[in-house]
Amino acid sequence: MLHTTKISRYVLPLVLTVILSLSARAQGPVYHPGQTIRISVTFAGPDATQINAAGMNLSIPKTIPAQPGFNPQLAWGESKPTGPSTFEVSLKIPDNQASGDYSLTEISATIGQNPSITLNYTLPDFPERKFRIDNPKSITKPTIKDVKELP
Repeated sequence: MLHTTKISRYVLPLVLTVILSLSARAQGPVYHPGQTIRISVTFAGPDATQINAAGMNLSIPKTIPAQPGFNPQLAWGESKPTGPSTFEVSLKIPDNQASGDYSLTEISATIGQNPSITLNYTLPDFPERKFRIDNPKSITKPTIKDVKELP
């Protein structure tokens, strides 16, 4: 019995910390069509000052059944420099964006123009980020009633 008490004294705080951190993550802002998701990204290294634009890619693995054909991905966006090697990247959510918890899957950096060099970064190159999008729109996918061959 004493052994169980010692274990629970250490395990219970750990379990509570995990539960509370998960619930805190889920309580972030909820974005809707027409709103803009914004991030700040800072690059480091000897060539970081050559970067003149940045972008991001958000995606969900699949759309919900009530939103067939809705877009499960947001890509690139607009960027503006906000400091040395730092950019604000923004994506406006369109009306056909699927609802879901989007993962930041890629950050891009562009060096130069005509021709340019694009550098792509994926996890674990940056911290994992999630964004919740809620689109109240839905459709019921029509079925095909008939297909006829024409002369």
